[in-house]
Amino acid sequence: PGVLTGTPDAPLLVSASGKTGGRVYLLGTDGRIVWEQTDCGNIHRAFLSNGRLFYANGCLWRVDEPGKGKATLIYDPAPGAHRERSKTGEGVYGFDLLENGNLLVAENATDFLSELTQDGKVVRRFKGNAAWLDGKTQKDVHHHYRMCRATAFGTWLVCCSGAGLVREFNPRTTAQVGQWKIGELAFDAYRKPNGNTVVSHLSAISEFSPAGRVVRRFACADHPDLKLGNLCGIQDRPNGNLVVGSYRNGSQDGTRTTAFELTPEGKVLWRFASTNDVTMMTVWMVDEARAGADVRAAREQMRVFNAAAARRFLADMKGNAKYDYARYAPAIEALIEKEQAVRVALGGSQLVATET
Repeated sequence: PGVLTGTPDAPLLVSASGKTGGRVYLLGTDGRIVWEQTDCGNIHRAFLSNGRLFYANGCLWRVDEPGKGKATLIYDPAPGAHRERSKTGEGVYGFDLLENGNLLVAENATDFLSELTQDGKVVRRFKGNAAWLDGKTQKDVHHHYRMCRATAFGTWLVCCSGAGLVREFNPRTTAQVGQWKIGELAFDAYRKPNGNTVVSHLSAISEFSPAGRVVRRFACADHPDLKLGNLCGIQDRPNGNLVVGSYRNGSQDGTRTTAFELTPEGKVLWRFASTNDVTMMTVWMVDEARAGADVRAAREQMRVFNAAAARRFLADMKGNAKYDYARYAPAIEALIEKEQAVRVALGGSQLVATET
């Protein structure tokens, strides 16, 4: 299916489209296809869960025997119209596997965010926000949403692709609790345990602090030798590496990189150049459970304190000669900023006050 340079340490689950008409396949570490599921249409993302394959192409499908069995339609936002929606771009393209085994889906056109069982039963459903910053609605419904991901704290990150924004929602209250301005089409995003948010947005992958500052960026333009373009799905591996897919960047001569693994230092460990699927929007290592930190581990990594009390103390300190304000204020202000990161990650839930 292409040219593999370097050796991945696990097989790859590839969501591909192009000459093949859309397929999901398992690529071995030797670059050969182990199995493939064909006739998948305009596929954006696929996951394996307990031997089952799930993929989205406007609707959400399940295959109980990947590579052998027939796909079962489990969720159709507009029943009976999924073939037509593949042309209009409506429906479901972004989804995620939740810790409880359910599925999170983002619906283009309707803007609904839903939690479903693996059989397609709606557990909860509410309308998100795909509008531009000025409140205007994106006319192209295909660019309302792209990928959606649950954080370790139970909030949902949603890429509002056309608006160039990533928004965060608390599904328990349906409130929007965070927003990041990207500046171009936002495709995929996930939350790191330290509170930072990593976003793929075609020309680059950027890591944002809770305050919206870019703290790290990997840009296509910085690596002309890889012939990168249109970076899309990102898998966050436990070792800190990223596995990255792309849109319409394949070529018959196998010179353009369609998937690769990236270390935090910016080193590319291996690259795959597809020769017959121009698009590989998501590629995932399959030896690991779904990406993202465990809730308890993530909470333990974040020290939380009472920011309101800290601000009052800063105000008192500034006007009291017995305190060395210049010496201690920067450290306290840094803790306040860290607390805000946790508040965003927890979706505004009650924080634990501790001694500082």
